Amino acid sequence: MDVDNEAAAAGATRLLIERGRHNIATIAGPQDMPPGIDRVNGWRKAMAEAGLDDSMVEYGDFTHASGAKAMRRLLGSGRQVDGLFVANDQMAAGAYTVLQERGLRIPEDVAVVGFDDDSFAVSVDPQLTTVHHPIIDMGKKMAEILVNLIEGKDPDRVTQIPTSLVVRGSA
Repeated sequence: MDVDNEAAAAGATRLLIERGRHNIATIAGPQDMPPGIDRVNGWRKAMAEAGLDDSMVEYGDFTHASGAKAMRRLLGSGRQVDGLFVANDQMAAGAYTVLQERGLRIPEDVAVVGFDDDSFAVSVDPQLTTVHHPIIDMGKKMAEILVNLIEGKDPDRVTQIPTSLVVRGSA
């Protein structure tokens, strides 16, 4: 059971495109984990649909520190970045730190969208636009499946839980 990480990442990237961003980078998650792979694939899909360059990719390990390091690499490349999709909110918070250290304004200079809607999303300023990852709903559904198994019932075969995009001040 999971969310459709690829579709959610594509939707988040499309928001940046709809807001007029054309130089959209991504800080992707680890490529040995399905969410890391699926989220960068979703970003690539939306970029391809819009005919935009999808070469501005840096990788992190879903931590604040790795998000900061990846943002430094992106800015150090000398390429213009006006939009940023980050594979989780912790790395987005790390990217915020670097953007603000460099005097870049969010969202005026760089619009940022994250993924997970965790506590980092509301602890940064401006608050982070992010994909809501329904962890509580997933837990409830897993508990329901477990109870059905214990009771000898055939559990529902729900494999994906829907996500939503929570639009806040960063994009």
